Amino acid sequence: MQLRLGILGDEEIVAMSVTEGGITEEQLIDPRTRQAVLGGVHDPRMGTTDRDAQCGTCGCDAQECPGHFGHIDLAEAVYHPGYVTNVLKVLRCICAHCGALRLTKAERAEIS
Repeated sequence: MQLRLGILGDEEIVAMSVTEGGITEEQLIDPRTRQAVLGGVHDPRMGTTDRDAQCGTCGCDAQECPGHFGHIDLAEAVYHPGYVTNVLKVLRCICAHCGALRLTKAERAEIS
């Protein structure tokens, strides 16, 4: 059995998103109807926290709905702050000149 861990790619995220076109509205709640705006951060298709409302995707209440995710198309690439530390640790293990792992002679002998 093989365990694979990874990060979803752009196409996978968009395909799994319940918000067609992504989060595009700045407004959270429509002031006239006092309802969450479709395409906003509180889009009802992503689930509900209101015990009297139903999820716009699965129709479940706040207790039963697992939550669904949307996406935001950004104009520029952004580094995820949660990954920066781990990426730096990996990069510090690799030689910038040749791309080989930075190991001592003893470590090299141990793995070969």
